[in-house]
Amino acid sequence: MAEELRKFANGEDCAVEAGSALKIASGVAFIYSGNGAQWLAMGGRLLKNTVFRNAVRRIDAIFRRYADYSVEDDLVGKNGQDRYEHTEFAQHSCKLVCTPEDESHTK
Repeated sequence: MAEELRKFANGEDCAVEAGSALKIASGVAFIYSGNGAQWLAMGGRLLKNTVFRNAVRRIDAIFRRYADYSVEDDLVGKNGQDRYEHTEFAQHSCKLVCTPEDESHTK
């Protein structure tokens, strides 16, 4: 990692990704730090937001075609106390809370 950071600092080709902020905000973003920082019912309060809730429900409807549980239920803690100790559950919820956004800028 140190070598890649050195290359990045020197402007060389490397594995480090960089970007820049938008000059003008284009919508709402909901951000979690990712796997490992999750907690039971971590999305419960966010689900009160209409934009977030609608996006979660659209995604969850697709997700449930392939899984035998609801990620929305995970976000409010309905699927059990120890769910996020298991990556196979935590990863989906972490990804889901990072995905929904205000889609008004795409219309």
